[in-house]
Amino acid sequence: MKLKDIDRFIFLNPSPNMSILARKVSQFGRNVLLCYNKERINSDSNKLSICYDGKYFFYDLSSNEKEFTDRQAYRFKKWIFEKSSDISSLPFRGGLREFYLLGKGKILAEQPANIAEFNGNLSDKDIVITSYTPISGIKKATKKYIEIYELDEDILKTLMLSYFVFFIKDLKYEMFISGNKLYVVGDKDSNILFKNRLPFLLKNGKKKTNEYSLFFNNNSYLVNFEKKYILLNDFSYFNISVKMPDEWYERLGQYLCTGKL
Repeated sequence: MKLKDIDRFIFLNPSPNMSILARKVSQFGRNVLLCYNKERINSDSNKLSICYDGKYFFYDLSSNEKEFTDRQAYRFKKWIFEKSSDISSLPFRGGLREFYLLGKGKILAEQPANIAEFNGNLSDKDIVITSYTPISGIKKATKKYIEIYELDEDILKTLMLSYFVFFIKDLKYEMFISGNKLYVVGDKDSNILFKNRLPFLLKNGKKKTNEYSLFFNNNSYLVNFEKKYILLNDFSYFNISVKMPDEWYERLGQYLCTGKL
């Protein structure tokens, strides 16, 4: 089925950027539903920091938005010949999220309202849009390891409300608190992170309670998987989104409703 024939768009586990996008799709006259499922991850954070080589970049909800335009952000469809964003200008081995974060300097942490539990039932004219999935074997998707830990209460309070992104050589780790648990999202297991950046967590009691994998779209274009599912790069760290140009929400909403760039 073509995008122009879709009647209802289901935004699964929506970030702030996906919530804005859903409103745009609704303005184009399509039905919209915000849903969550068991894979939903919500950090308790409202500020974000990036750490590499002992240096830090800090962002919170009061950070000023900078003018930044990179036309690759509007490549919602994969092209045979395409020009990549110049992420080589980053001082660390980050991706498009970090490229736009440093360029825009503005984050959003609005929690979506009126969100229902996803029952998995889809009609012929429904499509699901999500930014992460446990389903493997998706072309152009990137695998990340998720580890969940119980920590001492005092350490939990220290780390609360901050979302950390660490770069260790060619590896990337994200760390945050959700509920009363510590989450680590990484390219490899978290031992490298703890040993190189957070040795105090090795010395204090921590207990791993769960581990699994999720798959993400790190490209600017949409990735279809299974039937009726789209994997979107929403330029977000779960409930923290990089504020994108207004044109990005408008053009992506129009593309979802028409299939035309």
